Amino acid sequence: MAFPAGARLGSFEILGLLGAGGMGEVYRARDERLGREVAIKVLASGYLSDPEQLRRFAGEARTASSLNHRNIVTIFEIGQSDGQPFLAMELIAGQTLRKVASGALLPLRGALDIMVQVAEGLSAAHEASLVHRDLKPENVMVARDGAVKILDFGLAKPFGEAASGELARSLSKTSTGIVVGTASYMSPEQARGHAVDFRSDQFCFGLILYEVLAGRKAFAKASAVQTLTAIIEEEPEPLAHLNPKVPPPLLWIVDRCLSKQPEERYAATRDLARELKQLRDNLSRLTGAVQQGTSETRAVPVAATTVRTGAAAPTTRVTATTSIPAPAPESARHRTARVLAAALGALALLGGGTGFGWWLGNRGAETESAWKGDLILGNTTQVLASRLSPDGQTLAFVTPAGGVTQVAVMKPASGDWTVLTTRPDSGSVYRVAWSKDATRVYFDRVTDIPHGIFSVPAVGGPEHLVLEDAQSPEALPDGGLLVVRTSTQGEFRIHRFSPDTGLVSPLGPPVVAESVGLALRASPDGREALFWGRLATEGAKSLPRQLHLLDLATGTVRPVTGELPVAPPYAFSADGRSVVATVAVGDLFRLVSVSLDGHEVRGLLTVTSRPSSISPGPAGSTYVCLSESTQEVLRFPVTGGVPVRLGAARGALTSPALLPDGRVILPGLVAGRRRLFLRSPSGETRPLVDTSEETAPPVATLGGTRSVFLAGAPGAPPSLVLASIEEGRIQRRLPGTEGVVPQDLAASADGRTVYYPDRGSVWAIDVDGGTPPRKFTTGHGVAAFPDGKELLVQRNGINGVDLFRVPVTGGHELRIPLQGNLRLAPVPLSGRAVGPDDRIVVTVASRDSWRWSPALLDPFTGTVERIPVVFEGDVQSSGWADGEGLVGLGVSLRTELWRFQEIR
Repeated sequence: MAFPAGARLGSFEILGLLGAGGMGEVYRARDERLGREVAIKVLASGYLSDPEQLRRFAGEARTASSLNHRNIVTIFEIGQSDGQPFLAMELIAGQTLRKVASGALLPLRGALDIMVQVAEGLSAAHEASLVHRDLKPENVMVARDGAVKILDFGLAKPFGEAASGELARSLSKTSTGIVVGTASYMSPEQARGHAVDFRSDQFCFGLILYEVLAGRKAFAKASAVQTLTAIIEEEPEPLAHLNPKVPPPLLWIVDRCLSKQPEERYAATRDLARELKQLRDNLSRLTGAVQQGTSETRAVPVAATTVRTGAAAPTTRVTATTSIPAPAPESARHRTARVLAAALGALALLGGGTGFGWWLGNRGAETESAWKGDLILGNTTQVLASRLSPDGQTLAFVTPAGGVTQVAVMKPASGDWTVLTTRPDSGSVYRVAWSKDATRVYFDRVTDIPHGIFSVPAVGGPEHLVLEDAQSPEALPDGGLLVVRTSTQGEFRIHRFSPDTGLVSPLGPPVVAESVGLALRASPDGREALFWGRLATEGAKSLPRQLHLLDLATGTVRPVTGELPVAPPYAFSADGRSVVATVAVGDLFRLVSVSLDGHEVRGLLTVTSRPSSISPGPAGSTYVCLSESTQEVLRFPVTGGVPVRLGAARGALTSPALLPDGRVILPGLVAGRRRLFLRSPSGETRPLVDTSEETAPPVATLGGTRSVFLAGAPGAPPSLVLASIEEGRIQRRLPGTEGVVPQDLAASADGRTVYYPDRGSVWAIDVDGGTPPRKFTTGHGVAAFPDGKELLVQRNGINGVDLFRVPVTGGHELRIPLQGNLRLAPVPLSGRAVGPDDRIVVTVASRDSWRWSPALLDPFTGTVERIPVVFEGDVQSSGWADGEGLVGLGVSLRTELWRFQEIR
């Protein structure tokens, strides 16, 4: 029934009709109790006897009211008047996105302003474990002030952990095989009637983003059935053809959202929102580069399609000029390659490479030349490390198989590849190396400790143990091997091993053990080797980590790159005259060639994902494995299950920092600078402190009102600072902490002392005093017991990780026993690892899995019980939240293997 002006629904007076549809009407009304105008949604009278529609109507109310976000419509009241159910919600003075986007194309920035807000609202729903399932332009309102609100959660469905809760029961569960939604805005899995999760909404978001950029729907057929078929089987017309003004990075975001396979979309919608926001904020640079790009290069767009056996790989041309790749008329789908060609290379030159660009400019370095890129492996196949054979014909790489990582080989010319090793219970493979005659592949197996060096024939066959208790093999021309062992002091030592005689001889000084293994690369002539780290000699431990060159004849070591801040990966060039290494340039990564004396530097190419391995090949080619790691703060019960995702981190988060009120401290990047942010459960985010300095993890919270973290001017060594969380300001710098590199921070129960591990020692500092830190004991991780009388100290040694109870006043240490097959992973403890009942949450590794996972350790019996958290990645550095829950750091990984060829 229609409601005339003046009619009443509960305490609301109807003022007029706003709109009507097949399922009901929306009215403008006045809330007489609060004196505000609202929107009233009522169900059409024809549906009042339909239990399914009544369920859906009530479900929308419960769903939307459970969400509190600026980009989701607010539900004020759920009511019923004379048998008529209604919803009272905020009144939005504006238009639907359908009306806003009708007619002429929206300006690019205006379209992005809208879609960034849609993505942020959608992310909030997904982090609350809800998928919308009916996202379309009609369900997006754009207010007059530009604010965007997502409407109509009538088809929303819980997924993950929430699917078993009360909300799920109130919404009921749509059975698999039942198609719900709007035909033109469905994902392929939704169109098939399959079960859906948050990635289905990402596809729908991609459809809307495509439409506002192209001015027409991606899939629009004569009938709903034809439209659904097209969504499942066809590809939309390339967006670049319809709107040439769309920059390539935005094209790739659309392509990733519109991937047919859900696993090829975003691992978290928060990542999608962040990428879109960063692109919008840098749009002037991108569009400026588009306008300037002319004749210097004519490139094809990046296309990262799934590579099948024997299929030709997609190509891109990478350059550091201000040109942007011009779209080419290709019918193949563009997947996200994460190698942004000249567009983001231009961004690096425009503003990302402040210090490094100056350094190169003053060394007379050449600018980057143009490169052609071929995607070799990616999407569904993870490539964790790769090495090209000496004859340049075969790639060996590490990939997950059967729960652990194994050795695989591939012929790049054909795309054929196979897994060589199959042992499921001896640890995971970390690094591979070829024998000089290319007949065998050497590799290591590691859990929490190295189990040995092995070899396997390149054509297949059983693997053989070569040397126990060693890792990081590197073959030499004389048939010998370089390997790494861990000393009794917990330091890395490089050794030379002769398989013929069995002789193992140490080479060079010890190296501080700050990661899982030490990457070695031998020169082609076998006279020298590269490694990256910090020498464990007096005075050298305080120096920055850097690339070193080891003379294998004398054992002497010298730095290679001097002031140039290179980081792994690295490799000798094919001729052995230079080193190919990686330099971070803002959010980008630049591959450079450095002469062995460090005086000549040449820029090679710029990529947007972090390289994890470099392997120079024949004829000027270079194979690069790119990886993109996503860190998320996860909350889960001690019994495990599907975690609640509290937020994604942009930056190196060591362990989660959760406040008693549910807010979480997360690292991020703003204008190329590191920042810490405070994020509320509703998704509201603000800087942790008001400062022009960079702020970064690790973070310790003191009673929920103060925090300690790293801060410092850009480019300067940071120091630990004490800050007020509520006031948002730094209160003082902690003396004597400039240049420290703490792996994590732990606060005492009274909040007066902070402990941290740094370079093999545990340090203590009084946060309210003026004294510098004092060395407390040796160790690589630390947490505080709730009673304030003891510390839990982690020590990584040759036999693995040990934990000790250490009195804060000194005295006898008690080693905590460990029972069972699970081993402690060599990652720092969370500062909140010890619970109220003294149970300890640890990170464990096992021989049958390459994933690290949380576990509960009983300090009295030594029993370790794995916590089964449902997450595609490592869950590490977990700690106790207030109450019985846990928070941990979820780390997922996406990789691609590329072959780059310089165009001369």
